[in-house]
Amino acid sequence: MEPGKELDGKFANLINYISLTTCLNIDGSFGHIPQYSSTWEGMRLVVDEMISRDWWPRIEMSGRVWYLANFWNCKNNKESKVEVQETMPFAIIMAAIDILEKEKTLNK
Repeated sequence: MEPGKELDGKFANLINYISLTTCLNIDGSFGHIPQYSSTWEGMRLVVDEMISRDWWPRIEMSGRVWYLANFWNCKNNKESKVEVQETMPFAIIMAAIDILEKEKTLNK
């Protein structure tokens, strides 16, 4: 999966994000989903959401070559899969989605 609308929508769906707007988009849909996977502001929203769920980020970088990200939960001592991607927002959202999908499966 690549950064963009589809990945942003997947994250929004996993956190039950609802856009309260009457704005009609060019594609006929309503609302606005933040650019979680491709902007620093969107990445901050992902990190804030995960911290509110007791998942703390770990981020490393190698110059501007790659970014490593995962999340750790100190309450249950669990970690997400480590993601290495070309951009930090992309690495962060992929690690977050890994956790949220596992939690969704466990809560069924």
